[in-house]
Amino acid sequence: MSLLIKNGVIVHSWGKVNADIYIKDEKIKAIGKNLVALTNRETRIIDAKNCYILPGIIDPHVQLEGAYKDTIMSDDFYSGTKAAAFGGITTIIDFAVQKKGSSALECLIKRENQANPKVCVDYALHVGITDPRDDVLKEIPKIINKGITSFKTYMTYRDRGRMVDEAGLFRIMAEVAKYNGIVEVHQENNALAEYMTNNLIEEKKTTSEYFTLSRTEIVESIATASAILLSKETKCDLYIHHITSKETVELIQLACSKGIRVFGETCPHYLVLDDSVYKRKDGHRYIMNPPIRNKKSQESLWNGIREDFIKTIGTDHCSYTCEQKDKYKDNFSKVPAGVPGLETFLSIIYTYGVEKNLISIEKLVELLSTNAAKIFGLYPRKGIIQIESDADLVIYNPYPNYLLRAKDLHMSTDFNPFEDMSLKGKVKMTILRGKVIVEESEFKGASGDGQFIKGKRGVSC
Repeated sequence: MSLLIKNGVIVHSWGKVNADIYIKDEKIKAIGKNLVALTNRETRIIDAKNCYILPGIIDPHVQLEGAYKDTIMSDDFYSGTKAAAFGGITTIIDFAVQKKGSSALECLIKRENQANPKVCVDYALHVGITDPRDDVLKEIPKIINKGITSFKTYMTYRDRGRMVDEAGLFRIMAEVAKYNGIVEVHQENNALAEYMTNNLIEEKKTTSEYFTLSRTEIVESIATASAILLSKETKCDLYIHHITSKETVELIQLACSKGIRVFGETCPHYLVLDDSVYKRKDGHRYIMNPPIRNKKSQESLWNGIREDFIKTIGTDHCSYTCEQKDKYKDNFSKVPAGVPGLETFLSIIYTYGVEKNLISIEKLVELLSTNAAKIFGLYPRKGIIQIESDADLVIYNPYPNYLLRAKDLHMSTDFNPFEDMSLKGKVKMTILRGKVIVEESEFKGASGDGQFIKGKRGVSC
């Protein structure tokens, strides 16, 4: 069935337009005022009066069906992408992380097979390299030919078998740069994080109130500086995940002033929560790496967004139940790290960004859709409302006011880091390649609706 969306306000990264949108064969076919249905029975007319029409939201930092030490995340590819659809997300980018001693290419294929039958929205993948052997580095052009342009590295997690040291990161960057790919980093200095954590454990300071002392801002800053210098040396584009601190923003600003191509990402929880959560009775449930910082750092992140040094926002969605988090509540080093955020992504940034006049609605589109599509090679198929782009759209009603409650959400967890926060606006409809998959809080999609989307470097933001 073709669709005709009328009476809405289309939001681009560059401005707003009052216009109708005609959709057929999964693509946007016409945009203009007073469009008339080309057929009567086969065209559904959707009234978007008093609503924004946004390009489908892209979450560039998602982790589904993953493991943290001995704990498995509660959201699989079905429940996670179904929840994403309720939040207006039409594309996620998850990770295929190589296990040491294995083939990165084989891990990628395995991850695709895991996701394909379950996904309710479109998806892409980052490939995580943990073991940069010669034979693994030779797989990089093959992986890029499969439509993966981004390679994740971990500068920490030695105890989990994921850490790549500076020499390994240098080798990965040098190889990825040959093919115009992009290297991503989890930017925490492992030696410092381990030292700080072990000292606190020896002093029996293991409850959540001490957690921020186990990986302070300097842990993030040192790793960021190292990654930027390696990026400069290898001429490899760099993407820095989950930025939390003023120092990291300043390092990116300095790098950009010198012509180094660095793209910064932060997360909703760093933008709207502060480190006082760790002093709460349930503070252990907010444990994540890096930690949530203080209000000054939060202000620096919003400034970094407005000044265009932070290009994207990603949820870093890691879902665990209260039971999974509570199991190790008296020892922060054992609590599974991460919080859920897929379903609440758009509404949190709209409420605490747009409604508080920290960013414009156009900037929201840039941060939550257009820039991620450009950086990871999905643009202009994704991330923009234009003729012949995929008909991935969100009809967003900016007027409802409500309290956010875990019991009302669709993520497979009973913990919501934004519990009881007041939100403004709600997703009225989510459209994936011309198919309505969420309408008025009713799920109309299905597992397998999503497709793997190949990326191709070349367009940048």
